[in-house]
Amino acid sequence: ERPTYFLVADIFRNHGLILEPLPMLINEHTLKGETKSDENDCKITDNRIDFDELERQLENNQKRAKFIYVIPTYQNPTSQTLPLEDRERLAKLSTNFGIHVIADEVYHLLDWRDKNESVARPARMCAFNNLHKDCRNDDNRGCCISVSSFTKIFAPGVRVGWIEAPQHIIYLLESYGYIQSGGGV
Repeated sequence: ERPTYFLVADIFRNHGLILEPLPMLINEHTLKGETKSDENDCKITDNRIDFDELERQLENNQKRAKFIYVIPTYQNPTSQTLPLEDRERLAKLSTNFGIHVIADEVYHLLDWRDKNESVARPARMCAFNNLHKDCRNDDNRGCCISVSSFTKIFAPGVRVGWIEAPQHIIYLLESYGYIQSGGGV
């Protein structure tokens, strides 16, 4: 996504990855202030993934992605939330092209919506692994990985988190020494 969490690019580059931004649709509109003057107006930019362009690039092998990194809920720094239909499309696209989606979901539980609101918080990305009929009873299908932490919802000093993913991905992660040691990463 563009923009994204400011430290993530360096984290990925330090692991030898080459970063490419997702194609984005940018919709800019103005919120009118309370007075007639323009000084109280506020420009709002809605960024959404351009799925048609992304699919075109993947089909033409213009993008050779190992994974797609997103912050789907209360994205940092924009605070936008990826709508349900975009989450579904991202999950289907990633499954079709065999690309993992790493969803940084540390903000997902920070939700203060009223229970009576008509729009509920969308499901975590890992919930979209069973979209295809052939995936529903197969633990080895699906490409969405949800990574979360208590850091944002409990206390900044608590460095405890979890990963939700299809079983075959969890098995791969279990083989890493730093996971087995229970030490900090």
